[in-house]
Amino acid sequence: MSIFNNAIDSIILGLEDFESSDRRRLISCARNIFAGILLLFKHKLSLLSPENSDEVLIKQHVLPQKDSAGNIVWSGKGKKTVDVQQIKDRFESLGVKTHWDRIKKINDFRNDIEHYHSDLSKDAIRDLLSNCFIVIRDFIIEELSLEPRQILGEKSWNILVSVAEVYQKEKEECNDVIDEMNWASDSLGSALKEISCEKCGSGLLTLKSVEKQREYTVLLCKSCQSEYDYEEIIEHAISEYFSYERYLSVTDGNTLPLIDCPECGHETYVYFEQQCLFCGSSFEHVCGRCGTDIMPEEIEGSGFCGWCSHMINKDD
Repeated sequence: MSIFNNAIDSIILGLEDFESSDRRRLISCARNIFAGILLLFKHKLSLLSPENSDEVLIKQHVLPQKDSAGNIVWSGKGKKTVDVQQIKDRFESLGVKTHWDRIKKINDFRNDIEHYHSDLSKDAIRDLLSNCFIVIRDFIIEELSLEPRQILGEKSWNILVSVAEVYQKEKEECNDVIDEMNWASDSLGSALKEISCEKCGSGLLTLKSVEKQREYTVLLCKSCQSEYDYEEIIEHAISEYFSYERYLSVTDGNTLPLIDCPECGHETYVYFEQQCLFCGSSFEHVCGRCGTDIMPEEIEGSGFCGWCSHMINKDD
């Protein structure tokens, strides 16, 4: 059976898991659909692989060899296929587009529900399927030039569409309440819109009531009715919100978006906003000695860059 057929079968099986009344199959739903998405990606790499290269672009190990004319060609070796990071690297090199921010959320969610969520709900899986819907639809149409409704079949396609539409409507209602608060930071309200319930995994978190002071804010999960105080949820919310930017800071060398606050110690100091979203502290970002920008990893409250702090301490 081809990679493409396996991909479609995995997605359809995942949707059947979602429709089941057996809650144990919710985890299987996440596994199968994510596996199906990765297989779609590998199918694209297989299509782009040169003839007689043993599908070189989907193989982890690629070796050079000479053809009959003495030219150097690349060929895939072994049975191991590319992982998520290798797919991302090859897509970027080849100009293949997809929603990598959503892929990371789907993968993180799949990992989390297997280890952390104690009361997984269908609402949580609807959050997952809403992201999957966008990834699957856009990739099949834009990169494979196919019609997703025909490929997945009427029944499976309608499940994806209806789940995504209903979830988005409820999510918008939750976000509208969050927007009623006068947040002191652009990213703070956005972070609270992105967070999922730690107990059931649902993304349908809203405010229990709109308070004048953010420290009195209580978040309510509409799925399992769990409540979270602002102080107990904010660090996790900010960490999740900036997870993709932090990932890019490691993989692509981008600027670190989030650091430990020198004042309160929480990892809630947003570098580009120059403030801590937990305690509200702000620190100088331009060195008072040499005038250069202080990098995120060098901010410790003195107002000097790492080199100048070293030289000042050395002089002392």
